[in-house]
Amino acid sequence: MSEKQACTTVCGREFPNICGACNPSRCGSGSSGPAPAPQPPTPSNASSCNGNTLQFVNQSNKSVWIYDFPFNSPNGPKQPIGGGPVAAGVLVCVPMTRNHPGMRVYIADRRLRNSIERGVPPDSGSWSVDRNVMFSFFEYFLEESQDRYTINLSYMDEYSFPLTVKFNKVGGYRGAVEDHEYGPKSLSSIKNALARQRDYNWSSLIWPGMNRIVGPLKVWQYNLRAVPSSFRQFNRSLPKDGRQLFSSRSNWDGWHQLMNREPSKTGYVKALHSVTTPDSRGKYGYFCYPIDNRDGEFTWMPIEIKTTVTIYPDNS
Repeated sequence: MSEKQACTTVCGREFPNICGACNPSRCGSGSSGPAPAPQPPTPSNASSCNGNTLQFVNQSNKSVWIYDFPFNSPNGPKQPIGGGPVAAGVLVCVPMTRNHPGMRVYIADRRLRNSIERGVPPDSGSWSVDRNVMFSFFEYFLEESQDRYTINLSYMDEYSFPLTVKFNKVGGYRGAVEDHEYGPKSLSSIKNALARQRDYNWSSLIWPGMNRIVGPLKVWQYNLRAVPSSFRQFNRSLPKDGRQLFSSRSNWDGWHQLMNREPSKTGYVKALHSVTTPDSRGKYGYFCYPIDNRDGEFTWMPIEIKTTVTIYPDNS
């Protein structure tokens, strides 16, 4: 899959109902136009963030590097927020880029010199684009003219830092529960939960010797000669074209296409759900597979709702 195809796939699967570059047919006769350049975000020691901003709190045990990056349509090199690392315990306000579907905020344990700072997203499957850097990401899309935005946490691809999301000033919005913390807080708890799933080789999704887990979606796209042999073990257990998970279609097709939450019955999703608590309406609040919108997406939130993303340790 080419980089352009990959971007289009992510755009469609994670923002399927959103007007913009992902789905121009949903925009009516209007046009979102080019995305204006955002104001450079800076670290803050304030207790909260104002305006169209996201609040990130570094509760990991180390300094991290944070980047705001247009994954679906990269438009050049980006520098880290504040120009340097964000210390443990520091709160950072990130102004949202307007009218640009598929924006990602990356959190990394080192500078992403060979990827984002060169204008391309990092990739755990390629040495040339910061494979040896531990990172996770958060996604958003701000529709400023509509006074709304959409966000999601993704545990579909590679991740190292557990991220959670919490909202306040929810008001009458039905897609989230006030002050509920969505998402896992411990990488080791996910690793242990994967090891407890014995029907297939789910524990092979743990990258050996690194604080990293890679979801099936990403592993099935790897060049297996370029990654640790454990991922070949996973593919032998659940080959891309096998039918172990979904009798009606291949593992790959079912993972991408089924909309009836059937992938939630698999060991990977069970493991993640077992270490997190759903809200009072049963929503877990993060994506595990492409059409996981019911559990994963917070769609069209009024701009008054404030979002806090907490970064937990990558080796907890």
